[in-house]
Amino acid sequence: MLLPSSCNHETLDFPTIAEKALPTAIDPKIFSWCPTMDLFALLSHNNSNIFIYRINGQRVWNLSIRNSTIKELLWKPDGKSLALITADGICKLYDSNNGKLITTIDNQNQHKNKNENLSDNNNNDDNIIEIANWDIRLKPLSNVSTFENLFNIDVSKSLPNLSILPNASTESIFTTKLAIDGTIKSTSNNFIENFSKLNLNLNSDSMLNSLTDSLPNSLSSNQISNEDQTDLLILVYKNLSFDITIFGLFNIGKVNYFSSKDFQIIKVLNIISINDLQNHLILSVSNNNDNNSQDDKKYLSILKLNLNFISLFKNYLNYVALNFTKILAILKYIKESISLIKNDCAPFLEFNLKLISILNDKFDNNSTSIIELYNLLLTGMMNDSLKDWLQNDIGEKNLKKWIRLGTVFFDNIRKNLFIFLTQALIRLLVYLSNLNGLAKWEERGSPLGLNPTFFNSCIHSISKLLRKIYNFILKINNIQNLFDAFMTWLGFIINQLNSSDPIYDSNQYVKTLDIANYITKYLNNSNIFNFLTNNAIANTSDNVNNLEKLSFKIYNQISEILNHVKLAIKKHISFDQPIILDKLDGQNKDSIYKIRPIYNTVNKFYDVYVISYPNLTSFKLYKLEDRDSKLTKTITILFDLNNIIENGEILSIDFLDDLEIVILYLDQNNSKVHLFTIYYTNYQQDYSASQIEETIGNSKKDICIKIKANSDSNIIRKRLFEGDFLPSSMIFNGRKGRRIGCLLENDLQRYMLVDIEGEPENDPEDDLENNIENE
Repeated sequence: MLLPSSCNHETLDFPTIAEKALPTAIDPKIFSWCPTMDLFALLSHNNSNIFIYRINGQRVWNLSIRNSTIKELLWKPDGKSLALITADGICKLYDSNNGKLITTIDNQNQHKNKNENLSDNNNNDDNIIEIANWDIRLKPLSNVSTFENLFNIDVSKSLPNLSILPNASTESIFTTKLAIDGTIKSTSNNFIENFSKLNLNLNSDSMLNSLTDSLPNSLSSNQISNEDQTDLLILVYKNLSFDITIFGLFNIGKVNYFSSKDFQIIKVLNIISINDLQNHLILSVSNNNDNNSQDDKKYLSILKLNLNFISLFKNYLNYVALNFTKILAILKYIKESISLIKNDCAPFLEFNLKLISILNDKFDNNSTSIIELYNLLLTGMMNDSLKDWLQNDIGEKNLKKWIRLGTVFFDNIRKNLFIFLTQALIRLLVYLSNLNGLAKWEERGSPLGLNPTFFNSCIHSISKLLRKIYNFILKINNIQNLFDAFMTWLGFIINQLNSSDPIYDSNQYVKTLDIANYITKYLNNSNIFNFLTNNAIANTSDNVNNLEKLSFKIYNQISEILNHVKLAIKKHISFDQPIILDKLDGQNKDSIYKIRPIYNTVNKFYDVYVISYPNLTSFKLYKLEDRDSKLTKTITILFDLNNIIENGEILSIDFLDDLEIVILYLDQNNSKVHLFTIYYTNYQQDYSASQIEETIGNSKKDICIKIKANSDSNIIRKRLFEGDFLPSSMIFNGRKGRRIGCLLENDLQRYMLVDIEGEPENDPEDDLENNIENE
């Protein structure tokens, strides 16, 4: 990569966009830009609140954090979701637009009830999340012929759209058209953006997890193509297990690291994707794996994680992952529908039980109360206990309430079953049938872990549940007719008791047989409604016609199918041998490490750069090459900044883009802070021979670069801060389209927004309007 000579460098100075103050001090370590929008997230210094701000200082939302210590804050690549990783190994995903909780990832407690006290398990350090990474592949996994798409007939497009669910609780997700359009009914990858807003924890045994992270450094928001996009999430735990998720939703579970014969990884420092998700670079701390060796030193190392299943399965991986993601979303929709049905049942069933219990208490047993009502129906005669129940316990007020609750109950149950639940089950059948077709193709289905036997069994269970729902709807219609007749008759009796000259409505006509059937079959028997509630869930018999139990059976069958797919994918994951970059001594223990891959378009391979700054005035840059799937170390460069400000201190350092490193540097008197950038990709081109000195080391490729204080030609951009505003930390968005930075002052409350490329073109207020439109 050829760069302009140092003598032609033009110095810029990070002009100020705005200077604002926060209402409270924040944690400088939890401070990050949204990858695609002019938003930044930060954590209060006391770890109690998360804030999302626009660049003009307007707060979008804040979130109160309780009983947790936030360890890391990550953005989803499209900027629409935000993940918080806690010190106890739990990850919570929020919608970045409104702060609503999407899902919780808690692998150590995923098999336990969410209301159970889990404090005893929080000491399990192995389940603590150390590092998280989410990257995107923009091009398709394989080339698909234009004519091949002619045969891709999507039956789901012909199905009615799923209806919006009422907002029955704070955990309800499918309460807007946006949450359904482009997700369950869509066949395009654009459903992924909307899926990020859905809580997909199906139950305590759910295999569906999601997390967010930022875009790859070389990716800008306008480059994302929904049709060709594949994204991959990797969580790294303290016990060196790697949890992998496709699309942030299709989780294939944990993969354990296998140590090499020479060196053993003891800690992961960073992880990033190269080669379109097929390989990931893991920056780590290693030690000698030979028990007989006297070498107890620690080393900075790097190795590759190979995800061979991406190139092996190609578009079939997307096909399976997308269909399963939709299936899991529909299961969540079904779960919410069932919860809604149970909530709608409660008021009527509880009120009905209350009145009938009062009646039964007035007699010796249940059969006596039924006999007395039946006797009243046939003879028109009643005893004092029955008369007291009709006049005082029911009366006109409770009768109207009984009728109203009953009408709402039957209407809602019919609607929930037919409009919500059955439509979701039909879609579930379609998606499972799609995968079943692939499973029957042994050449493709078997390597993916798809077994047609499991699919046939699951499809049979769904068909069985649909038949039971349709039969129950017919039964509900009949029960409502009998209930209406019984209520009309009770109204007539109460009217007679309360009025000496009762008024009769000639239009009201009921059959005595309907009233008799309701009294004898349904008045004192609520078992008919066990299909809707969980009263029969404890019964393990297959003959129990319970909606929730049959749904759980379907959940378990789909989970079994998913387990086989996950095992098939895990077979094609491997680790390379670690490459030693440097020895680590005491001064390195608190170093911060950055890693950045850059694709070399000329030589068609990746250059990999790693930053570590082990002491106050210098940092190291390690350069590697990834050629022909082999990673090789090429050079180590030491940047000594002591000649700029003697005895100063590096406050923060990071890759700005594919050319520059940005550095925040404090002078020795703590009175001035220097913000500047330097080139790093081609040291021979960027720095003159007088500024390059070879170090005495084991390799002739170890180069020491010292930037002289009076040599401004090496500094591309710079700005000096002194006086009232002295920044202590920084975050920069170096992606094309919006190159902007934010500096946090020492008081941890004031911040300054700076532009990387000269004067800002727009006023922050104008940016606010543009952001609202983009969001």
